Amino acid sequence: MTNEELNKYILHYVKSDKTKSAKMLSGAWGIGKSYYIQNELVPFLAKESNGAYSCIIVSLYGLNDVTEISKYIFFEASFSKLINTSKKKQVGYLTTKTVIKGITDLIGVNLSLSEKDLNRLFSLIDLSGKLIILEDLERSGISVNQVLGYVNNLVEHDNIRVLLVANEEEIIKYQNSEPDKNSKVFKTPDETTRIYLETKEKTISDTVYYCGDIRNTIKSIILSFENEKLNPFSEDNALQDIKEIMGMINNYNLRTFIFACQKTIDIFELAKLDTYDLRKQVFYGIIAFSYKIKQNHYPSWDGDTLFSMNLGTRSYPLFRFCYDYIRFHELNINLVMPSFEAYKQILLYDKNTARTDSDLSIIYSFYLYPEEDVLLALQRIENRLNDTLDIPFYEYSKICYYLIKCNTVLGFDYSLCQERMKHNLMTQGKSFDPEMLRWHFGDFDNDEEKEKYESFTDSLLAIFTIEQDYGPFNYEPAEIHDYYDYVIKNESKVVYGHRFISKFDVQKLLNMVYQSTPCQIDEFRGILLAIYRHATKAQFIEDDRIFMEELKHAIKERIAHEEPIDRIKKLQIQYLLDNLEDFINQLS
Repeated sequence: MTNEELNKYILHYVKSDKTKSAKMLSGAWGIGKSYYIQNELVPFLAKESNGAYSCIIVSLYGLNDVTEISKYIFFEASFSKLINTSKKKQVGYLTTKTVIKGITDLIGVNLSLSEKDLNRLFSLIDLSGKLIILEDLERSGISVNQVLGYVNNLVEHDNIRVLLVANEEEIIKYQNSEPDKNSKVFKTPDETTRIYLETKEKTISDTVYYCGDIRNTIKSIILSFENEKLNPFSEDNALQDIKEIMGMINNYNLRTFIFACQKTIDIFELAKLDTYDLRKQVFYGIIAFSYKIKQNHYPSWDGDTLFSMNLGTRSYPLFRFCYDYIRFHELNINLVMPSFEAYKQILLYDKNTARTDSDLSIIYSFYLYPEEDVLLALQRIENRLNDTLDIPFYEYSKICYYLIKCNTVLGFDYSLCQERMKHNLMTQGKSFDPEMLRWHFGDFDNDEEKEKYESFTDSLLAIFTIEQDYGPFNYEPAEIHDYYDYVIKNESKVVYGHRFISKFDVQKLLNMVYQSTPCQIDEFRGILLAIYRHATKAQFIEDDRIFMEELKHAIKERIAHEEPIDRIKKLQIQYLLDNLEDFINQLS
């Protein structure tokens, strides 16, 4: 049921003069039930065209006696006119008992009355044309069944319309049944739940399960901040991005999203981010991080110096300056632009980056689009290649292939694209693995196409004259110590091309490990830790992860058939397996 349909359903209930029962709105915590009530249902019912019905909203959270519910309803109904109309929607939802007590004492009203006196006062209140909304049923200090009994009196004897709002999953509990004759055990409601369901059946005629209109609610929340830098994220494409981030984390709690918006606006103002793309990187990373904060417990920093994909997402990492502001209320302006530049550099070399690029998508599927669309995409790609940091280098081989195809079909002159790709690799491609340029992504229709492709890629490969330097290593246990020192001093050389372990031989490494002493295995682990301790998928090619899988499998096979006699050596091998497992997860 959409929000619009739900509005009409509740309006029909409020208008009805025959019903003698209440309604329930049930949904998960944070799904947006209260937001929907405050921002959609209340204004909808208040419209003159719908009957100008008003709502009395009372949160049961923290209440311990049903008489307190009456006091709140009495206060809402009697004194709502004292509240500024523009703030009326917040009454009952944000007002605390302490505030109410202060106000009533100030104006000389005694709410510490007996139930008998309170009911006498209560009878003077005109609740016709009003909907009483009781929120947070599952968080109340009053027994749920007592609340239902109270509601039953309101709807049955006083003909008052009541909407109960709850997360029913927190009320209904199950237990295992006794085994049946076939020894099968079933989930059955426990005794408290059984009584609740029986009482509910007498009091509540219908329960609507609220899933929330996430996109529209997100849009409303963004616009409610009235911030010109946040407002553009209320457009459809941004709403879809945000919904996908929530879905990736499997959490749609709107209070968390509001928190992310608040922190983002602060950073927008303090960091003076001047483009939509920069703001998007910040906002989306903060959204992902906000959902990883558990009950004000902040995860420790887990990432590179300037950004973390683990605390954000692969496409939208959390920047360190955002983390420091959210957790410590400190913002280092000097880290802002270096953070963006560092992440751009990672994108250039990451062949696994989950990135949607409409121009590349069009030329990769050029046979599905009108000629005009393909030519426009080709022109945009040609222009974008002017920016060295725009298109990742790991796309270049695929781009080469499809430029050749588009040249055959459409006669597109790719010579300028070729020159710009060569320039970009020459100036920024020092850490690029040129082997990636040898991949092509389909068949050629004729020898001429194949020759053009080879000529194109050869012109790019000619730029790379530096040989990879992994240092001296002959798989001898006695060499591990010296090689460890070499790796520490020459890390940038040994990881040239975004690979390290995959250039070794699995079987030779396995034999070396089994011939090594516990101390030598420990030093070999030190080499791997020096390279991969903080590694991410963006920093190493897939071959490294695959190699680790193979090495781990080979070690386990060896253990199954030939366990080392030395138990300390066995312990070190297990440590090595644990390290490999961690690295594999990091690179996955």
